[in-house]
Amino acid sequence: MLEDLRALVLFAKTVETGSFRKAAEAFGLSPSVVSHHIAQLEQRRGTALLYRSPRKLALTASGRRVFGEASALARSAESIARLFAEDAKEVAGEISVSFPAALLRGPLMRRITAFAHDHPDVSITLIATDRRTDIVGQGVDMALRVGTMPDSALKAVSVGQVERTLVCAPALLHRYGRPAEPSELAAWPWIRLAMLPPARDLIGPHGERARIQFTSRIQVDSVDAMYQLTRAGLGISSPPDYLVAEDLVTGDLVPLLPQWSVTAMPVYAVWPPNTPPRSVTRRLVDYLREPIESD
Repeated sequence: MLEDLRALVLFAKTVETGSFRKAAEAFGLSPSVVSHHIAQLEQRRGTALLYRSPRKLALTASGRRVFGEASALARSAESIARLFAEDAKEVAGEISVSFPAALLRGPLMRRITAFAHDHPDVSITLIATDRRTDIVGQGVDMALRVGTMPDSALKAVSVGQVERTLVCAPALLHRYGRPAEPSELAAWPWIRLAMLPPARDLIGPHGERARIQFTSRIQVDSVDAMYQLTRAGLGISSPPDYLVAEDLVTGDLVPLLPQWSVTAMPVYAVWPPNTPPRSVTRRLVDYLREPIESD
């Protein structure tokens, strides 16, 4: 909701001034930041507000309907919008962030991208690796970690979770037949992710729980490798929902026990305990904790 209000103010100012550049100057932002917020608003609401060309901007039919209300909002909230702009200008510096490569396609990466757009004076180094980073020893400012958090001197806070789907290739389903109960899957071939135990916890349609213990002849240290080998028909796995969504539509992968759900994996942001409260690291942590709007 807050993102929509800010974007509507920027939209109204863009229409009033006739360009992203002039709207940006009014709030002390860059034209790319203004354009990005309006584009994100259009994407979230599923409608175009502006026609863009190299020489001019023009309102769409939806844009004309929205502009009147947005203009009134801009007049009443312009001082607040300037406060947001000043806050964005204050955030400057460098930050390095380590995270599992599997998060690249997920909603947290979209949040990091939005942070980069909102804070153009921040230089960001992203380290996508499926190996756990020693953030103190390697001099990394912050890490995103998936799964349970062991006791540690590091600061940690939950920033979301990864929903997973139990899937296999159609050929494998044809070979073994459709399972009726979770226990049947213990005898199926699995693609094991090295950093996880050889087990999956499922929740049934009535809240009942089942644990599948399995053995596997194929083990990988990458979620993407697990996903690719599953598509190739070598075994079952439970990749993130966003990784397999298109495959489930095309039929390249099929769900197993769709009435059961795989327990979600929590995601934490971790950082050294001596990090200053107003540092870029803490600003990014707070940004990641904001509610993530669905596309």
